[in-house]
Amino acid sequence: MKLKLTTVTLGVIVLAAFVGAALDVVRLAWEPEKGTSARYAVRKTYETEFSKITYEFDSVVRVEAIEDGRVVLAIENSRPTVTSDAPTGCGIQVYTPTIRATYSRQGEYLFTEELNSSWPGPGQMTASQVVRFGHMNALVLPDKPIKKDDSWVHAVNSNSNTGALAAKGTYKYLGTERIDKWNTYKISFQYEESGGEEWQRMSASGTKWISTEDGSIVQEKVIIINAHIAVHSVPVEIERKRIN
Repeated sequence: MKLKLTTVTLGVIVLAAFVGAALDVVRLAWEPEKGTSARYAVRKTYETEFSKITYEFDSVVRVEAIEDGRVVLAIENSRPTVTSDAPTGCGIQVYTPTIRATYSRQGEYLFTEELNSSWPGPGQMTASQVVRFGHMNALVLPDKPIKKDDSWVHAVNSNSNTGALAAKGTYKYLGTERIDKWNTYKISFQYEESGGEEWQRMSASGTKWISTEDGSIVQEKVIIINAHIAVHSVPVEIERKRIN
C-alpha cells in the first residue's frame, strides 16, 4: 500500500511538472483591430560631436486597415520639443511627419508612405534611410510557440530598389512583466546590418514590451549605433511608452 501511494504521488508530481512546463509556453501574436489607436510619449536623444540633443513628441498610432495579410498603420506625430546643450542650435532639423506604414501580420516591415508633405527633403531622412529604419524598428514575431529564453532570427535582404541593406535581427523572449495597466511579454533584440560599405552600417539593441492581449507595443527602449539622420551619423537612444 505504501509503494502504491508513492507511485501515485510521483505520478501527480510528474503531471504537475508537465502542466507547469506547458503553461510556460506562449505564442507571441499581433492581433490588431481596425480603427483602434494608441498614444505614446516618445523621447529621442542624439549625440553629435558638438552637442547632445533631446527630441520629445507625442505619437498616435491608428490601425487604418487590415487586408490581404497586411496591417496598415497611420502614425501621427505632434507637439515636438527640442532641447540641446549647443549654444547655436541643435544641428538636426525637427521633423514630425504623419506617415502610413505597412507591415505583415507577423510584424515584418514592408513600406512607408508620407501623408502630409514632400518627402524626402532638406534636413529629412532619405527614402533609403526610412526603409532601413523601418526594418530595424520592426518586431518580427516567431511563427511557433516559444518559452522563456527562446530566441529566433529574422533576415532582411538587400534591395537596390528600396535601399534596404542586408541585415539580421535576433530576438529573445524574456518572460512577462507588468507595465502600468498592461500585462506584457518582454523581448530583447539585436539588429545588425551587413550589406553595403562598413561605414554605412547601422546596428541597434534594446528591449520591447508588447501587450499580452493583442501584441501591440507598450514600451520600448532602443540604442542605435551609427544612425543616419539626414547628413549626420550619430548614436541615438529611443524611448517610447504607451500612455493610453
